[in-house]
Amino acid sequence: METAKIYAGQAGYGCEGSLALKPQANGRPRLVVHEGGRGVDERGRSTTGHGLPLMASVSFFAVAVAVGMLLFVGGVLVQERRQAAFESAFADVSPASVTVQEGDSVWGIASRIDVDGADTAAVSRWIDAHNDLGAGPLQPGQSLVVPQGR
Repeated sequence: METAKIYAGQAGYGCEGSLALKPQANGRPRLVVHEGGRGVDERGRSTTGHGLPLMASVSFFAVAVAVGMLLFVGGVLVQERRQAAFESAFADVSPASVTVQEGDSVWGIASRIDVDGADTAAVSRWIDAHNDLGAGPLQPGQSLVVPQGR
């Protein structure tokens, strides 16, 4: 590591670029520039205490990866439970037919159907899955397959 020491000379001010230093009587350096910036001693160690030792950095990274994996696995398990609940709610349901009226929506039709263990969102997904509706609006007179409520 290179260290540049600027001494006040007898001829006047010590200069480094546009930096001018007032001379000192004792001849000791007023400015010590370390490669790498502030907060580094002669051996290149941080004197500010902001840097983490390597083991602390590795440990932090390992903990962050472990937490991320736990969140991912937890999300997968929650999704599997939701899917199992969805399938069990509609396991014994027989299909029925509904004719779409003016102003009807899939959500509105689903909210009128009572399936044990399923909310309106689940009934709406079931209707979407069994009717291949796509993104277009429902048309009055259109026939939809819906789960028969209990």
